[in-house]
Amino acid sequence: MAKEEDESLIAGFRVSKNTALILALVILVVILLAAFLAFRMMTAQPQTPPVNVGGLPTPAPSLPPGTNATPVSYGGANYSVSPLVSEYSVSSTPQLVINCNNIRVGTFASKEQSGEVPPGTERQDLINSLCSITGRQAFCAKRAEAYAAGTVLPVNKPACQGANGKARLYAFQSPSCGKSSDQRTILDELAAEFPGDIELIYVCTPVFANDDVLCPRELASGQYGE
Repeated sequence: MAKEEDESLIAGFRVSKNTALILALVILVVILLAAFLAFRMMTAQPQTPPVNVGGLPTPAPSLPPGTNATPVSYGGANYSVSPLVSEYSVSSTPQLVINCNNIRVGTFASKEQSGEVPPGTERQDLINSLCSITGRQAFCAKRAEAYAAGTVLPVNKPACQGANGKARLYAFQSPSCGKSSDQRTILDELAAEFPGDIELIYVCTPVFANDDVLCPRELASGQYGE
C-alpha cells in the first residue's frame, strides 16, 4: 500500500510523486518562458531611420573597412567595387561627396517629380552647397537664399579638387536605384551648366540584388567612372 501512495497516474503511466513534481516544474518554466518571449515581441519598438534637414536620410551605419573592396567574379568578369565605397562607408544610394570631405545623402529629385517640393529644388540646393563648400564665383553668383544648403555634412577626410581647381563630385549611385536615376539627370545638367567648375565622377555602388551584375556591365559601357 505504501508504494501505491508514492505513485501518481499521468497519461496512463504510473510515476513517482517526485517525478510528477519535476515534470510539473518543467512545464511551468516552459510556460513562463513562452509568455516572456511573447511579451518582448509585443512590446518591441520598430526601428525607423532618422532624417536630416530637408527630408534627406541620414548616412547608414558604417560598413567594416574593406567590405566592398575585394575582387569578385560577376557575370564572368573580374570586377572590384571601387575602394571609394568602403572608404566613405556607402551602403545606401544616392550619396554625393564634394571635394572629398563633404557628403550629401539622398536627393530631392524624386520629391520634385512627386510634387512634394518645387521644381528646381535639387539643382538649387546643390548650387548653394557648392558655393558654401568651394566659394567659387560661378556657383555663388547663382546662389538663391530661398533654398537651404544644410544637407551637406563634413567628413574627416583631406580636401581635394578636380583638374584646374574644379569641384570634384563623387556620385555614389546604384544602377537599380530609381532615386539615383532621378538625381543623375540633374547632375548631368549641372555638369553641363558649369563645365569649367565641376568634375563629376559616377561611382557604381552595389546596393540591390542585381547591381552585382549591372555594375561591371555599366562600368564597361562608360556609365560609371569607377
